[in-house]
Amino acid sequence: MSPQAGWILQEQIVPRLKSSIPRNVNYVGSEDAQELIQDATAVAARMLHNAEAAGKQVTPGNIAYYSLQHVKSGRRSTGSSVVDVMASHTQLKGSTRLNSLEEPAALDEEAASRSTTCSRRTRKIRPRLPGATWTGRRC
Repeated sequence: MSPQAGWILQEQIVPRLKSSIPRNVNYVGSEDAQELIQDATAVAARMLHNAEAAGKQVTPGNIAYYSLQHVKSGRRSTGSSVVDVMASHTQLKGSTRLNSLEEPAALDEEAASRSTTCSRRTRKIRPRLPGATWTGRRC
């Protein structure tokens, strides 16, 4: 990254992220605003570097906006996984839920099955063979 891009990142993009992230982003788990600002700054730096390497002109507002969208959707600078149950993307999507081991255990079977299983949503899964369909369950 060039010194000019670093200056734009520091003087124009980071202040926009600092003002918008605490108001617009949902925190997952132990995340806080400062951590998300750092993560969005890393995403913005990567975007600036890639745009500069490609020879494209971008505005600081666009970089800040798309960095904010990355963080809001649960994508992080270290990667985003849709199969990791502890990832912020899966928790924001609602397909997983973490429970504390210190929560009291349910005494009856019905409450126990509700607290340990995920919501069962039925969806159509398209197999690779034409004309065949079947219904599967996904947690």
